[in-house]
Amino acid sequence: MSNPAAFLELDAREIGYQCGTSEATVVRFFCQRIGHRGLSEMKKVLARELAANLMSSKVTHRFDRQNPVLEQVFSSCVEALRDTWSGMDRSKIDSIAATIARSERLYLFGAGGSAHIAQIAALNFLALGFQTIAFVDPIQQHAAAKLATSKDVAIAVTYSGNQTDLAETLQTARTRRAFCVGITSFQQGLVSKSAPY
Repeated sequence: MSNPAAFLELDAREIGYQCGTSEATVVRFFCQRIGHRGLSEMKKVLARELAANLMSSKVTHRFDRQNPVLEQVFSSCVEALRDTWSGMDRSKIDSIAATIARSERLYLFGAGGSAHIAQIAALNFLALGFQTIAFVDPIQQHAAAKLATSKDVAIAVTYSGNQTDLAETLQTARTRRAFCVGITSFQQGLVSKSAPY
């Protein structure tokens, strides 16, 4: 959202048009999925946050004038890392890391906008010496899951966690006794229910 203040003036139809989606998707995904009852509630929250940011930006205005884009990028990254860190169960992370270290093969499955993250993760694991394959096509994912063994790790990466195909792929890998991990922002999604980690 490049101009949050202008966003406050738009209705669901205009937001949907600018995002290339429907009004229903705007309300369902952009509002309700992140915990708001609707667009008007989300706009109220956004207006309060804009007011709070306006007050705090006066303090850092001198630094922002020197390189505002760099400051915004770093601030966003730091905030994302803090959010991720606070939501992690470190004992699960240790268990996952130990299992990956012992595994014969890593299967990474990505869906939607998270598909490229799965591919980048696979490349990083390959660089570390792990036998890793990334699949972003649902048919290929399901076929690969049928080949998983108890010595393998299957990792699904998805923001929403509600892709039926991806959940079924993890369930297939689990029936093959692979160690299954779901990386998602929503613990109540289908993918989280299909993966014990």
